[in-house]
Amino acid sequence: MVQRRHEREARFLVPLIHDLSDRQQQLFLLIQSAIARHRPATLPPLTDLDVADAASALAATLETERRGIIYEHHASSLPAQRLEQDLIVAVESHRKNGRPSLIRDLVTALRRTERASRDASRVLDGGDDTYLNLVERTLHENARQTGVADPPARSTSRAALEAPTSEKINAPSNSGKNIIVP
Repeated sequence: MVQRRHEREARFLVPLIHDLSDRQQQLFLLIQSAIARHRPATLPPLTDLDVADAASALAATLETERRGIIYEHHASSLPAQRLEQDLIVAVESHRKNGRPSLIRDLVTALRRTERASRDASRVLDGGDDTYLNLVERTLHENARQTGVADPPARSTSRAALEAPTSEKINAPSNSGKNIIVP
């Protein structure tokens, strides 16, 4: 049963991240870590659709900003708005100091997060927190396999980008990395 779940999750995750650059993968992990850190503190409980809404709103804000227009898009539900604020904090230092290509990479990582959180319950046959559970399991398993005492979900957001390569999520790319799936 567990083995089949792992296989389904791998078939779900690999297409989402296989074509991301190393920096996009790092930003994707940063976003997932921020989501996992945010989840326990939310009332009402966070759902996958809240994650999709928050990621979509922040991506839209960054896309609008790239076009030279300052307009903040906002998530529609209160839990999604709170998550959006946490995501803003997590990416703010990277966004302010980054080149335009970094903004594009952030948008790509956010859009992948949005797509994953919208599709997870359908593809993985779960409830409205299927993606959130997958993120927590994946981050916990990655931390356990790399020997990190604290999973990335509980570490600082800056550390997720500055961690040695062995502590980052490993996803298939042109460099031949492997994905770590629970």
